[in-house]
Amino acid sequence: MQKLLLIHGWDYKHYSTQTSSCDAWDNRRKFVDELAKIYGLKTVILPGFCGEKEPNTPWQLEDFADFVEQKIQTDNFKPDYILGYSFGGAVALTHKLKYDKNKIILVSPAISRKYKKETPAHNKLKYFTKFLPSCVQDILKDQYISRVLKNPFYIYGTDFLKKTYLNIVSIDLSEKLKLLKSSDFKIIFGEKDTATPPQVLLDKVPELRNSIAILANGTHDIANTNTAELVSEINKFTSLQR
Repeated sequence: MQKLLLIHGWDYKHYSTQTSSCDAWDNRRKFVDELAKIYGLKTVILPGFCGEKEPNTPWQLEDFADFVEQKIQTDNFKPDYILGYSFGGAVALTHKLKYDKNKIILVSPAISRKYKKETPAHNKLKYFTKFLPSCVQDILKDQYISRVLKNPFYIYGTDFLKKTYLNIVSIDLSEKLKLLKSSDFKIIFGEKDTATPPQVLLDKVPELRNSIAILANGTHDIANTNTAELVSEINKFTSLQR
């Protein structure tokens, strides 16, 4: 039986501040149960989620990749594939690039996002605040994200999660995919994904079209909207490696 390591996404409802003990895949349980019929599974809970201890300082994306590698070593679980969902996809890709051990499956991956254009008023505010002391800039940024943008991924986070979120949210890894062999990865999107639209990635790396599957009418949550199709796409990819 092939082994599959699962890396969850950045869901604020799974922050340790919201629940001290949980399953980071409980909102996609049917999907995981279907995979468990075919693969040996192991899940990684990232720091700050579901009671997993947080570091004392903010992390970069590479820190998460190192954390996953440490878990693989300490748990003595050597996966054939690493599946990353949303932010977990960015972690899986970073792990692949650094350690080059496993083939990866990226589901609704947050490796290239669509951002709203900044308004002239926001650009003007950024210009004037850059002359302020850094501590004042941090306070204003916190108030802007919390009160104006009302971003729940930031609002409900601890200091570690807030600062780490700001470190990773704007990273674009689309060009990094060109460093991999096409046989080493599979990307699966929902057609109607508005969080990480597939067309954004296709516009940046059109030559990787054959490595990207787009499920009709699927949303960012294709594990629930397109469960059977998603599992089928994963099985197609893994069967090619046997």
